[in-house]
Amino acid sequence: MDASWTKQANSGDETTGSGQSTLVSLVNDVKHMVESRNSAALPAAFDLLEAWLTAHFADEEMKARAANLDFSNRKLEQQFELNELLFLKNELSAKNGVWSDGEAKLDIQFLSNWLIEHIANEDLQKCQPQANVGSGICKGTVALAQAV
Repeated sequence: MDASWTKQANSGDETTGSGQSTLVSLVNDVKHMVESRNSAALPAAFDLLEAWLTAHFADEEMKARAANLDFSNRKLEQQFELNELLFLKNELSAKNGVWSDGEAKLDIQFLSNWLIEHIANEDLQKCQPQANVGSGICKGTVALAQAV
């Protein structure tokens, strides 16, 4: 089941909303590769996701630093997120497209949960007011991505 990004489910910041829409699309591409057991295209789909996340994380750090926010814990969280995806990529690559429907379902569920966790609990969290600053990095209201 793919996730989708709707207009009302963004942070109110056009850049953030567009970025989250791209993230949803990239994760959905990986999920399709897992579902179809397309082991030839799967590494490239993961590579695109990793490259986008790396750029996204650098942008996130730049905005946090510009707002004088402590970014040290978030930096560790970012590395953990990348490591989770790298682990899954390596695990699936080693299986070379030979995994059961149950394994595919679990991996797809993991990716869906990872995406929701990233958007709901991490990416949009920076939009919330910070105790020491009084405002977050984003503008507007916070809403969640919706799975369909």
